[in-house]
Amino acid sequence: MKENHRSQLIPPSLFKKNLLGFVFLFVFSVILTYSLSSIVYFTNLVVASGSQNSYEFGVIIQNILFASLAAVFSWIFIKLFDFRIKSIWLKYLLLFLLIEFVMFFASYYMYIYVWQELGDYNPDIQPTISLGLQSALIPGFVGMIYYYFWRASQQVNKKIDEQEMQLLQLEQNKTRAELAALEARINPHFLYNALNSIASLIHEAPDTAEEMTMNLSKLFRKTTGKNQATFCTVKEEIEMVKTYIDIEQVRFGKRLRFETTIAANCEDLKVPTFIIQPLVENAIKHGVNEIIEQGIISITVEKQQNTLQLSVADNGPDFQLGENSGYGLTSIQEKLRLLYDTEGTINLENSPQKRVVITLPSIQD
Repeated sequence: MKENHRSQLIPPSLFKKNLLGFVFLFVFSVILTYSLSSIVYFTNLVVASGSQNSYEFGVIIQNILFASLAAVFSWIFIKLFDFRIKSIWLKYLLLFLLIEFVMFFASYYMYIYVWQELGDYNPDIQPTISLGLQSALIPGFVGMIYYYFWRASQQVNKKIDEQEMQLLQLEQNKTRAELAALEARINPHFLYNALNSIASLIHEAPDTAEEMTMNLSKLFRKTTGKNQATFCTVKEEIEMVKTYIDIEQVRFGKRLRFETTIAANCEDLKVPTFIIQPLVENAIKHGVNEIIEQGIISITVEKQQNTLQLSVADNGPDFQLGENSGYGLTSIQEKLRLLYDTEGTINLENSPQKRVVITLPSIQD
């Protein structure tokens, strides 16, 4: 395993601050500076002299051709052979030999056919192995240099991708931790209210208190059985809300009426867990609890273009501008921020009816 890991690395010693690193930098700087200066000098000499010597133009064409071939076969090597070879030094050697081999035949073609057609062919200059090696030498080194920096870029990109994945994972873990902390605050808040209701009924109506306790147990079995899942289906969320209503209905009796209107194509869509129950709890506490007549709580779930709209309405007193929205609404706002950033919204409306409307962005099937 260790050997396989080392084989994936580029030669690291060439860029270290030691003698070998300095020698590599020196040679690389000399070659690059001399090469670029030669290009400028040679090209300027040809253009400035206005020479019609086809040999000089032939050299330019040859260099461009050889550079193109070096680029093509470097790319072919990377695509077809790089992943098949483990040793990094063997990769450099094979790449160099491949380019040199191609350059030898390209040189042969240039000297025998192209320059002969141009009229500058010298029969005394025979294409030899030495000539082929000389022609292949510079393109071979160019291919190796490109391959070196290509591998370096792959390593850099890999590290960047790994760091981005780590940051994403940390962000996801942070969001999950915040959601878990939010749920940990929501459940005790609800439990506190339910236990207060049960305590008030123990002496006056012990059977009713027992029924309410059983419903409370049923509700917590449903919520804790989801392994703290972030999302659930609309159908599952409504079932939890109905169980909660059963608990409250023990206390309110016929004074509390509960209605649901769920679009047929919405039951299996995913919504954040415990996104509706706090709204219903808030409607009972600040709506039904504040009126003498029968309290009506209505839940509507429907699609609105590319969004999913959840609304909880009640016939209690209107929302007052600037009033304290309570922990239920605040917790939902925080949950929407964590899950949807600024795309999930919650709005309080008094007209045409009093209701709280949650709009979720992309619908999750």
